[in-house]
Amino acid sequence: QAETIFMRLRQGAPLISLAGIRRRRGNILRPPLSFRRSELAVWAREQGLAWVEDPSNMDTTFLRNDLRHGILKDMQRQNPDLIYQLAKVADLGLHYEAWLTAAADEFIGLAEPGSVGGTITLPRPTFLALDSDVSKLGLGRVISRHLGTALSISAKQWHSFRHFVRVSKTGKIFDLTKDVKVLLDREQLIAYSSEVGEIPEQQTVVEGKINWCGHRLAVKQLQSEKSEPLNIRCWQTKDRVVLGGSGRHKLVSDIFIDAKLNHLEKLHWPIITNEQSVPVWVPGLINPKKQARIHGWEVSWQR
Repeated sequence: QAETIFMRLRQGAPLISLAGIRRRRGNILRPPLSFRRSELAVWAREQGLAWVEDPSNMDTTFLRNDLRHGILKDMQRQNPDLIYQLAKVADLGLHYEAWLTAAADEFIGLAEPGSVGGTITLPRPTFLALDSDVSKLGLGRVISRHLGTALSISAKQWHSFRHFVRVSKTGKIFDLTKDVKVLLDREQLIAYSSEVGEIPEQQTVVEGKINWCGHRLAVKQLQSEKSEPLNIRCWQTKDRVVLGGSGRHKLVSDIFIDAKLNHLEKLHWPIITNEQSVPVWVPGLINPKKQARIHGWEVSWQR
């Protein structure tokens, strides 16, 4: 335990790591952890118990062994109580971890599913108000629980992320890991897996029920009209659509701004287009909102 604490101090590890080796982790128990090796050796001899010496414990190419047989041994000559003092640091680390866990649990309780499937939201002001270790532990558990991946990042990367949350504007995205991104949307942090941020594939409109990125469409072919091919795709930068019977065109991007959609909502919002990929309807956002007759099709939308 003392060696572990000493190693982590030398490596400049964060305070939470100073809890050291746990006495219990799941179904693994370490009853002798609070005894010195020399004490255990004496006890084993008294009980007539044999043990195996691992020859790799003398290999000083490993950091732990190098410290054990080098600087740590020299320091003990000057301070015989050093081992016990380092072990006590682990006890303090455990108390800190317990406080940290309780504080992080409150933060975890604020997590809510985002408007796009596979996303989770957290309040930005609360994140910034929390101790850095608390927010890191809380965010890590949220990501593990809801996105199914472990949060493993360096102290430098975490510092950059905290700065990003503090100063960045709405719409900015931070690559937390190669698998997880965080979108800043006004006073919310939206965490999501990288695959959620990929562009959805275009889909042909067919009669029946269609689920497109969480939007549910019911499609019926009209017998009284000649139908023309329709497609569903995501928004593109220069998309324009005619507003009702006015004949006036409007950029889809402006429609999204009026609706205050975030980056992921825009990416996953269905755009109904004709065969030439020209937008003919943005369900839910322009009239008619819920149901439209388009080129021989009746399309109903709900979310």
